[in-house]
Amino acid sequence: MAKIQALYSRDSTETQRKKGLSVPRQKKWLEEEAKRRKFSNIRHYPDDGYSAKDDNRPSYKRLLSDIENDLINVVIVYKGDRIARNTIGFLGFVDLCNKHDVELISLSEKFDTTTPTGRLTLTILASLAEWERGQTVERVKDVMWSKVKKGDFCGGQPALGLDVKDKHLVHNEKESDIVRQMNDRFEDDPFYRGITVWLNSMGYKTKRGTTFAQSTVKRILTNPIYKGYQSFGKRVGGARTVDRNAPIFKANVEPIISAEQFDRVQYLIKTKKHERRQRKHSIVFILGGLARCECGGNLDSYTMEKKQSGKKYCYYKCHNNTSKGNTVCPGNTRPKDIIEKHVLDYVRQEARLRFEEKEAEEIELRRKQNNPHEHLKRIESSIATLKGKRSRFYDALGDGSFPKAEISKRLDKIALELEDTEIQREALLAEINPVEKEKRAGVLGKVNALNGDIFSLPDSDKKAILKQLVKEIRVSRAGEVEIELYEL
Repeated sequence: MAKIQALYSRDSTETQRKKGLSVPRQKKWLEEEAKRRKFSNIRHYPDDGYSAKDDNRPSYKRLLSDIENDLINVVIVYKGDRIARNTIGFLGFVDLCNKHDVELISLSEKFDTTTPTGRLTLTILASLAEWERGQTVERVKDVMWSKVKKGDFCGGQPALGLDVKDKHLVHNEKESDIVRQMNDRFEDDPFYRGITVWLNSMGYKTKRGTTFAQSTVKRILTNPIYKGYQSFGKRVGGARTVDRNAPIFKANVEPIISAEQFDRVQYLIKTKKHERRQRKHSIVFILGGLARCECGGNLDSYTMEKKQSGKKYCYYKCHNNTSKGNTVCPGNTRPKDIIEKHVLDYVRQEARLRFEEKEAEEIELRRKQNNPHEHLKRIESSIATLKGKRSRFYDALGDGSFPKAEISKRLDKIALELEDTEIQREALLAEINPVEKEKRAGVLGKVNALNGDIFSLPDSDKKAILKQLVKEIRVSRAGEVEIELYEL
């Protein structure tokens, strides 16, 4: 089969298109270069409206897949920054091309990736592109700060209760009423779960059309936009890093609730946090992070104390039910003592926690003979085959050589197979990880020294041991428990 000469083009903004860098324009230039070089098996990989920092560009992913499957021998781009604007990303692509003997050609930058001088030129160009992107980011930040100080809308997904019209925030009356009711209910009964269950039982949806979670409710109740102010610079290092002292500015939008009510709600939230910090539970739930409900939600730990007797009742309950209500999961509650004893009994029986020295040697020999790395190679080969099939069907979809309905059906099937195979790969990688294997070996030695008696250990030690021995615990609503162990 003749190898492909790939033509990759990308633009991300209307400004780039106005500058003459549209995907059709790039395609024309690339095809002219391919014709000049007398390439006969060209294929276009266009990404229209995607940023270079986004590695999930569909055509880019197809390009990488085809390179990995040795289907391509040449890649032509208008400019190196069409691939990536940071040095590491671009040089990673170059290394992939070199690994698979793929020539990389840039129309506006003359370089040959097969020579040291060419690689030096490439590194300099990639560094300049990264610097240019950094300068652009700083300029955009300056513009955004200027806009927010004036009270203008800075883009993105508007909050629940608001819509965007002519680049300005306006009230969505139906959603605004929901926000008002949320704040009123929280003042009457300051619990996120109660509001979450009410929202989902009423069939209300988030701005993205999904069911509500407690975290979503909290984010809405703490958003100053509802009293007519907006924050900026809060997410300082991605979604997980938050600057809680980020400044807020008056926004050009009418408040949905009064500033007095907003402040009362914030006081209740802070009071709840303080009360939660004062609670001290010495109870250890040994299945934390391991047990899941059949709906896919974690089984979280809960403790209830009777006021009259002071007796504590401990149990596991599905997070989806407690967080989102019965409409998402009807509920799955299991008493702590019963399910933990069941798991410990199973582990003691099935995990071979006690054995003699000779038997230990036999186990080690069997482990060496059952080479998981060979299994990993087979899985990697299956993934490569599936990706190759997917690429061929994409081609057939593009050239119209096959019925679209049949192609879509087969692509769906391949997607499911690929997902299952990649899950197997991730599980196997975790299982053969040297660090994790060493930890599991240490746990096994510790329990072996106790003659396999894990019941005599403190709950904190039981939890540590189970974390190393158990892959996953699945609990049905009918009470059936499935336990999957690591291979020791």
